[in-house]
Amino acid sequence: MSIPNPSLYQIFSYERGPDKQPEIHGRTGSWKVASDTAADLAKAGIHAAVKNTETGNVVPFRPAETET
Repeated sequence: MSIPNPSLYQIFSYERGPDKQPEIHGRTGSWKVASDTAADLAKAGIHAAVKNTETGNVVPFRPAETET
């Protein structure tokens, strides 16, 4: 699945989900964070990222099942 321009995703929250995996929650849904390192990001072929509004860190992510 290709990712639209990451700048379109306004991050409303960045938090640990019930399974302790980080999640991002934005205007178009929620995604589990696939990786927090550029190396893992590249290995997975992921080329999108979002900015964590709490820390300012840019966090790579892979859209998974959209949660509502």
